[in-house]
Amino acid sequence: MKRSGEHLQSQLNIDMKIYRRTTSGIFSIIDTPVSFPNPIVTVGSFDGVHVAHRTILQQVVDKAKQIGGTSVLITFDPHPREVLTNQPFELLQTNEEKMVKLMETGLDVLVIISFTKEFASLSAADFIQSVVVDSLHAQVMIVGYNHNFGHDRQGGFAQLLQLGEQFGFSVEQMPALFVQEESVSSSKIRKALKNGDIQTANTYLGYCYEISGTLKEGVLSLNGGVHKLLPCDGIYTVQVTIPDCSIFNVVDELEVLPNSLRLKHTTQQQSERCTIRFI
Repeated sequence: MKRSGEHLQSQLNIDMKIYRRTTSGIFSIIDTPVSFPNPIVTVGSFDGVHVAHRTILQQVVDKAKQIGGTSVLITFDPHPREVLTNQPFELLQTNEEKMVKLMETGLDVLVIISFTKEFASLSAADFIQSVVVDSLHAQVMIVGYNHNFGHDRQGGFAQLLQLGEQFGFSVEQMPALFVQEESVSSSKIRKALKNGDIQTANTYLGYCYEISGTLKEGVLSLNGGVHKLLPCDGIYTVQVTIPDCSIFNVVDELEVLPNSLRLKHTTQQQSERCTIRFI
């Protein structure tokens, strides 16, 4: 027997924050439930918002515009791997950085689900019914070529097609995006950064990898609670940005410290907010 959406949602107790794009182009949180016209939905962690992610998001945004609908991304915080492994997971982006990149895509609505072990235990069908159907009333779901969902990632494209037929939404699958004959993924970007291969990482990202924090006596300290991936020790060309002060490029030797980086030859600058871009 099909359970009512309201009853299912109350049973599952899913914590969702919904942000809507304002006329000024930024995301603003919605305090009260609201329905969106003809939602075109995609879902995933989208860590890095790299070139393959943006290809999917562009399709979502374009299709929503074609039908006078709403482009929607469902994503998660914290990253699912961090919850499932009980270990800090090194991210390509902080939440703030991710939202900035998502705003650049023209996305209308961002849904952030609090990822917990309870949420991870949801079956693929319950996730689709409770979030995609009952909460968002999706008209179309667009997913990547390797998308899996639900408990133990047991839900695949075939099941998504079945659920779409059951609940009345259509499903589209995007092919892999290849750059230099390699499919693009967040894991490959992490590997490149760990190996000091900035050129490959930036090519797959579609922008320069960056790290922000507090700069003092040549040490860039990340904000507390941020598990951001740091490249390996090495000599890099970086752009150092200090708000309301200066932007300069420098070739520096970087040493990775716990949750921080030491710039061995940039010792005179200090700032509460500094961004280093690897170029």
